Amino acid sequence: MTLCDTVFTRRSVRKYDKEPLNEDVLKNISDYLDRLENAGQMTGQKANFEIVGTDKVRGPSPHYILAYCGKNDSAYANVGYVLQKMDLYIQSLGFGSLYLGVKKPRDASDDFCILLAFGRTSVPSGKVKKNSADFRSARCPLQTTWPRALQELPRPQGTHSHGN
Repeated sequence: MTLCDTVFTRRSVRKYDKEPLNEDVLKNISDYLDRLENAGQMTGQKANFEIVGTDKVRGPSPHYILAYCGKNDSAYANVGYVLQKMDLYIQSLGFGSLYLGVKKPRDASDDFCILLAFGRTSVPSGKVKKNSADFRSARCPLQTTWPRALQELPRPQGTHSHGN
C-alpha cells in the first residue's frame, strides 16, 4: 500500500481485538518510531515516545504510543507531525489506530501530551473516501508535488498488509 492509498483509506478505529500484536510486528513498529524519534522530528523540537500496553493505559486497544513534550505550540505541532506518520504507517500494515487526546496513562508525568491507540481490529479496512477521485484529479499530479507518496511504505519481513 502506498502512502497516498493510506491517506485516502485511513480511519479512526474504536473497536480492537484484545489480543496483543506479535513481537515481530511490535518490534517493526517500535523501530519505525525510533527512526522518527531520532531523525524525523521538526527542527528545534524534541519529543519522546513510548509504546506501552494495557498495564500503563486502560482503554480500548492492546497497545498505545505515548507522546511527551514541552508545553508550547511548536512542541505540540511536532508531536502531531510524528504521530501522524506513525498513524499512517500502522494503518498501512492493516491495523487500526485512534488518537485519544483526553485519556492519560497511569502515573502520567507533567510532560505527557497525547496518545495513539493501535492494534488488530475486525473493523473493515477503509474504502477510498467519496469524491477522493475528484479531489485527486483537481490537483497537480503527486509525482510533481510529492514523489515519495506513491512509493510502497516499508513493510516488516514476514508480514502482509492485513497484519499478523
